[in-house]
Amino acid sequence: EVDREGEPLKAEVFWVRLQEESQLAEGKLFVPPKNESIEKKAGKNKLVIFHPGLPGDGNTWFEPKHVPALLEQGYTVMAIRHLGTNTDTENAEKYVHCPERQAKAAETKNHPYIGEGKYNEQEEAQEVHVSANALSSNFDEVALIAHSSAALNTIYDFKNIKPEIQSKINRVISLSGFTDRDIWTENMSTRKDMEYCAPILNMGSVQENIDAIEAMFDDIEERGEDALPENTMLFQINTPKDPYVRAEGAAYFKDEVLGRGINIVDKTQNKEDYHDLNNLRPETLLRLLKFFHAPEANKTHTVSKQEPNPNRGKIIKQKS
Repeated sequence: EVDREGEPLKAEVFWVRLQEESQLAEGKLFVPPKNESIEKKAGKNKLVIFHPGLPGDGNTWFEPKHVPALLEQGYTVMAIRHLGTNTDTENAEKYVHCPERQAKAAETKNHPYIGEGKYNEQEEAQEVHVSANALSSNFDEVALIAHSSAALNTIYDFKNIKPEIQSKINRVISLSGFTDRDIWTENMSTRKDMEYCAPILNMGSVQENIDAIEAMFDDIEERGEDALPENTMLFQINTPKDPYVRAEGAAYFKDEVLGRGINIVDKTQNKEDYHDLNNLRPETLLRLLKFFHAPEANKTHTVSKQEPNPNRGKIIKQKS
């Protein structure tokens, strides 16, 4: 494993398969080297669980860009791979991002998929609670980071996380998260997302996934402010330049569905692939992991300018 500069990653890295009854999760687990000075300063064992959006290539930028900085600060990181991912297809390395896992799948030629076969969007959500329940007992604090469609999965599946684990999860960070019901179902109904994902993920039919997404939103909206427990802060980071997700949709979710949260409208994004928030610096993500807001807060910040020092990664905020 290497960082984005091609330097070897200072960590132990494992491919893990987690199971809770008949439900599964798979992915890479990054364990930082023991550093007494960091541990003494932090005072707590901390876990980050990263859940990529569809079709799962978010790990190809999250791991080399953000994981090294997290490890340096003493975080253990679980980077989930989607159930139903085909390990034996063109460009599969983008989504599996683990040659050893692909090699193992090749040994069982009749079963190239991660998991046990087909999983629609609602069934894939189990990856969140299986990972959290299996790993979190060894940690004092847990943060869930979700990109794109995984934001919906994470909030939907939160109810299946054990109560004693929920009490450790102090934040959910949504990066370009699909919490906009209208856009989500519109994208699925036009078949664009499904046609793109079909060669990569064994997800079932378009209509099956539209029904699954509607059921997930129905469930979250019915739970309302209880969709996340009182101790868990929600941060949503979106850019107006995102061609897939509307910042207005995230605002509606914060105000009308959950009734709380911190929304950050990031106007600094100036690189292609806006949906991946390419300008989001590792230092900024670390600040979001450490930044405290009362969980019941309901605020929006517009980020309009980045300071020029990339090592500090600071931003200037303007309340709106």
